[in-house]
Amino acid sequence: MYHEILSLEDNNLSLKQQEKILLDLTKQYILLRANDNLVYGVIHKDTNNSHIHLMISSNKVSENKRVRLSKSEFKNIQASLESYKNRTYPQLSKTNHYQSKTKDISKSKNCEQEIKHRRKKQTKKEFLKENLQNIFARSLSKTALENSLKNNGFYLYERGINFSIKYENRVYRLKTLGLDLEYKKTLNKIKIIEARQEKRQSFKDVKTKNKFQSSTRER
Repeated sequence: MYHEILSLEDNNLSLKQQEKILLDLTKQYILLRANDNLVYGVIHKDTNNSHIHLMISSNKVSENKRVRLSKSEFKNIQASLESYKNRTYPQLSKTNHYQSKTKDISKSKNCEQEIKHRRKKQTKKEFLKENLQNIFARSLSKTALENSLKNNGFYLYERGINFSIKYENRVYRLKTLGLDLEYKKTLNKIKIIEARQEKRQSFKDVKTKNKFQSSTRER
């Protein structure tokens, strides 16, 4: 078993608010970290900042092979969860414990930074990035993702191995916005969720079939 802890930084939120946020972050973490493993968690409220202890099985359900993550894989999971927390819960202070220190390819050009400083508002690229990140974070199915993009005026398409967004008759590459990897992670998240749902439905169908056959034999 793996013993891992998710903790919120010091804050002024009520315990009920902290618990709600912590449970959501835990769901996101399990989805990224151990979606096919057994996980048991308990929230501790005996400190100013709530935290949850997780016991995670070292193997996937019905498998014997131990799951091992590399340091880079684990760091990516931590960074993804931290990004999700920073975007979704502005009432918590923004943290930067796990973000990569490599150059951000989505950084605005100098002229855009100057415009932002003068006008004290988002540049177009920052607006696009923030809205797309929110859409990616809350989309749990391909249909939901496509509908959210369409409803917000975004049209996503592929050019070879690159993904681009068309907005207000202008095309932006996701790589330029710094969202290429995040979009791929979203597709992988959706794939995992849909596979899990398909597995559950298959299990329900078999259970229903067995129940029907049992009922038929009794008659």
